Amino acid sequence: MLTVPPTAQTCIRSVVAQGGELTILLHVGEAGAYELNIYSPDGQIVYQQTLREQSGEVEHRITFGARTHGVYVVNLVGAGVQSTRQVMW
Repeated sequence: MLTVPPTAQTCIRSVVAQGGELTILLHVGEAGAYELNIYSPDGQIVYQQTLREQSGEVEHRITFGARTHGVYVVNLVGAGVQSTRQVMW
């Protein structure tokens, strides 16, 4: 049986809120389609995008300046993997 090291799996490496935008750094372990969702502090989806990525390190910048302050949840799902991070906005 082949095991995949944890660092090879697709995951959200970091989410940085700065200057009116979010910078999301991803590690993509397997090329494919991934759903990126951001949830507001009250659990509503405020951003949704399907990403088609090749394996490797990926950076996404999202304009986020008009949002209310609070803790947002960033969720990445695809290729049998789910990764979640919180960010204070």
